Amino acid sequence: MVEKFPEILYKYRTITEDDRKNSENAFTKKLLADGELYFPPFDKLNDPNEALFVYPEDTDIAVTEEELNNYSKENIKEQESLPDGRYRLRVDGAIAGAHVLARLKQNLNWGVLCLTEVHDDLLMFDYYAGGHKGICIGFDWKSFGIFPKGSEAHQRPVKVKYSDIPPLIGNDLNDINEIFHTKWREYNHEQEWRLFYVNGIFNERINVRKAINRIIFATLTSEEDKKLVKSWVKDLPNITFYQAKLKSGQYSLDVIKIV
Repeated sequence: MVEKFPEILYKYRTITEDDRKNSENAFTKKLLADGELYFPPFDKLNDPNEALFVYPEDTDIAVTEEELNNYSKENIKEQESLPDGRYRLRVDGAIAGAHVLARLKQNLNWGVLCLTEVHDDLLMFDYYAGGHKGICIGFDWKSFGIFPKGSEAHQRPVKVKYSDIPPLIGNDLNDINEIFHTKWREYNHEQEWRLFYVNGIFNERINVRKAINRIIFATLTSEEDKKLVKSWVKDLPNITFYQAKLKSGQYSLDVIKIV
């Protein structure tokens, strides 16, 4: 089945005192006014269960000599040297998984951008947009300009899968996409898509201002913050503004176009 890519992907944002004062940590202001997009490493994401996975009870892994020092002798059930200078270890799956996950989360060379195809979710406005006082930004993701060097093909977002249990990873770790694109099923309402940025592989600087095409104000966004947001994008004529309003008698939102 061919995956259908949404034309618009969204990011819920809080408007903070740093944004209002244009201080160093004015991240929402920098995004809208300067097109500065942040790809946080996995250990900076909100969910402590990110990138969980399960190995078989006993598993074979290939490690470098430096990585070998992280495993105590009593945890290694079998060991042999490989032709490429690494070592094959047979270890308990839980121990191997903990070490691999720690290395992945400590890698500062790459980051992940979490977006959503949903623009009217009560929960996301609550915990990602400052308790319904922030905004939701819509992007034409193809205009991000994330191209691998020497390529004209856009990096495509990948849809997150939701599951009751972490993915089971076999002995071959060449493809670890399952780890980074699987979340607990209780997050299914987020309908998340992810983009990755790797230093040295993609273009060094990304400016996403031209990709912004709509801004949705939350139900409790102040008039002062609305004016501030509009001032940051006043030179972008193609942005459409919307207002989120509670539907009468329902736990849901209407998103209404405004002038």
